Amino acid sequence: MRAALYARFSSELQNAASIADQLAAARRHAERIGATVVAEFSDAAISGASMANRPGLNDLLAAARRRPRPFDVVICEALDRLTRSGGDAWDIFDDLKAQGVKISTVSEGDVSMLHVGVMGTMNAIFLDELGKKVRRGLTGVVMSGRHTSKPPYGYRRKLAYDAAGEPIRGVLEIDEVQAAVVRRIYADFCAGLTVYQIVAKLNDEGVPGPGGRLWAYTHVNGRAAYLDGILRNHLYAGERVFNRTHKVKDRRTGRQTTRANPPSEWIRQPAPELRIIDEPTWAKAQARLTAIAERVAASGNAQAGNAPKRLFSGLIRCGVCGGGMHTSGTNRGYRCLTRMNKGLAGCTNVRSPPADVLERQVLDEVRRDFLHPDVIEAAVREYHAARRKAGAGAAVEKGQVERDLAEARRRAARLVDQVAEGILTGPTVQAKLAELEARAAELQARLDELSRGAEIVPMIPSAAANYRRRIEALQQAIENADQGTAELAQAREALRKVIRAVVIHPLEGRGQWRAELQGDLTSILLAASGDREVRMRRG
Repeated sequence: MRAALYARFSSELQNAASIADQLAAARRHAERIGATVVAEFSDAAISGASMANRPGLNDLLAAARRRPRPFDVVICEALDRLTRSGGDAWDIFDDLKAQGVKISTVSEGDVSMLHVGVMGTMNAIFLDELGKKVRRGLTGVVMSGRHTSKPPYGYRRKLAYDAAGEPIRGVLEIDEVQAAVVRRIYADFCAGLTVYQIVAKLNDEGVPGPGGRLWAYTHVNGRAAYLDGILRNHLYAGERVFNRTHKVKDRRTGRQTTRANPPSEWIRQPAPELRIIDEPTWAKAQARLTAIAERVAASGNAQAGNAPKRLFSGLIRCGVCGGGMHTSGTNRGYRCLTRMNKGLAGCTNVRSPPADVLERQVLDEVRRDFLHPDVIEAAVREYHAARRKAGAGAAVEKGQVERDLAEARRRAARLVDQVAEGILTGPTVQAKLAELEARAAELQARLDELSRGAEIVPMIPSAAANYRRRIEALQQAIENADQGTAELAQAREALRKVIRAVVIHPLEGRGQWRAELQGDLTSILLAASGDREVRMRRG
């Protein structure tokens, strides 16, 4: 019986030797059950709450799916080393079972469905309780007048010691240099400047932002639900607000999402020694933020969400920095978002093409350069020529890859047999087997790619006629785009089948620019082939 070992420890604060200790215990367990160790996998300083971001575990599961199967059992110290998520526990157990691979642990022995159900639930409960204990501990820190995270802009850590001479963590003091910038931001905002204007001034003057980076809109404005940003952080008014947010991890992706807690769950603690903004200034700034929010809500923008308002919304890009552009200002011109967010230090593009003029120009170029029937007829001819050439070369390459794959698998199988019979042993053999398996996986991936390329659907003879019908429908949709939201959405969807982006390049001279259309030949060919799917293999 061949065994693969797995070990994991979850925190950088834990001893890295934990991996070696776990593997040593697993080897002794393998010896007890008569298994020969052929592979070892590990994850260091990675939480067991999700399997998505654990390369060692994912490599183990990938190895179990190879043929011939390289091992018969997975051995670890305990089931919680594989995962602490109840859902992941079932996924791992089912995946290995489907490949004919068992799980055996030093603590539980052979793992059955009962173990997965009971231990998976207990491990999930452990994670939940651990989170509650951490939250209680942090709450205690806040109630003692200390800070639980990185100091906000305007503050720095203060060296403080208890009666025994031990350092006290989480004590803050005001950074007077940064505090002066905070006071300036509040003064400018209360004087009527917009957040965009404040950010642009700071960046243009070279004032370092949080972390030494450029200032951005979010650094100053923040979010009302999270009480973050310079203008919303209550610490500047001498009050520490804790438990404003919580994190939720998706076990399938391993990604964490921050979500706002309701105000009823916030923990408030006075911190008068950390006040930077006086009460009248703070109240005036909060009143203006409230008025702006009410004005936005009354305009209907809050209900509209991010629904695009114009035909080219989301397609216009800045030719200087590559950032997005959107309509803003009295003339409803397209402005660079990076320039708006960070000033000239972020982007030097100050052009603001009027939306109606720019969109009219772009539509003319779309009709001329992308919607002309000759374009698709030429594309079809080039497509057929390229496909014939690629197909001939792919057939030769596919035959060679199939032969190389068969040879790699034959050599790996022979090596496994020699290990099983005791003819070959040691880490060198394991390394060679891993090399052969990696080579086989690489060849199989290439073979799959070549097989998909062979499934390219030929362009049908009526492609050009179909394309013309599509173009007529697109032109009709564009003409109807200003008749309502549904028509606008239809026209936008049709346009996105032809162009990927419209890049605006500023030119010499006031109000001069050049619009560059970036199209996708694959999309045009898809449109030309009617309802049938076309795949293009890119070289």
